[in-house]
Amino acid sequence: MHILIPLDGSAFAESAIEPAAALLRRSADPASLTLLRIVGYSAVHYDLTGFAPVINESAYQAALEGGQDYLAHVATRRPLHGIRVATSTQMGSAIAADICQAARDLGADLIMLASHTRTGVAHFVLGSVAEAVLRDAPVPTLILHRDGAAFPALDRDEPLTILVLLDGTPMAEAALAPAVRLAAQMRGAIRVLRVLPAHADTATDQRLVAEARADFARVRAVVAAQGVPMQESLAWGEVEAHIIGSTQEHQTDLIAIATHGRTGLDQWREGSITLALLHHLPLPLLVVHP
Repeated sequence: MHILIPLDGSAFAESAIEPAAALLRRSADPASLTLLRIVGYSAVHYDLTGFAPVINESAYQAALEGGQDYLAHVATRRPLHGIRVATSTQMGSAIAADICQAARDLGADLIMLASHTRTGVAHFVLGSVAEAVLRDAPVPTLILHRDGAAFPALDRDEPLTILVLLDGTPMAEAALAPAVRLAAQMRGAIRVLRVLPAHADTATDQRLVAEARADFARVRAVVAAQGVPMQESLAWGEVEAHIIGSTQEHQTDLIAIATHGRTGLDQWREGSITLALLHHLPLPLLVVHP
């Protein structure tokens, strides 16, 4: 497994390093990690006084060397001892897009980063690199919540448990394969949750349950083929409420979900379970863009 961690020089972004190292140490496959620093052109174009200095090739080179020196220092930290670590520093102007492109170029299996999970006006004004990455990332993105517990948990022996959200569509099921792969590497377990619409009539309810059970049986065969234990849960009503309830009732280390990657008015009109979980549930989120 190859994990890519984007860093911006802040202690908050660096908080993804220790969880990534812990995951890699649990991995049954060969493990490696790349630390990525995108140096924004604006950092070179303007000095602290706000005036634009004379720009030449040496200014860009100095910025890149500074970023590389920073990553080289981070790579020596204790949590990364014994792990194969590479570093990459690049100039860029669109941070989230540059992170996604780096994941493609470097052949990463997983992007892992911490999210500020801003809400309200601050989020509207400042945006979120994490949200932009999860909308377009070519590989699964594991987002850590700043208020969450340590991940993966180091104080218990139970297997890492991943909750996968299904709705009967191929798009939702796109989250299953990466979640099962991660569970297999970490010797973990899968729990799938299907939330059906509020009760209609008896015949419709029976049909929906039969379809869900059939989906569970098909998914169970796929998961079992990877040697991963699986449990399933079926519920009725509001999706977000049942997700939260499931994490409270059962041990849950990580939630895996596929996203449409909607932006702007589409996202505002249709809502987003993914963003609701990101902002309101302090659990790591594995987001897959089909």
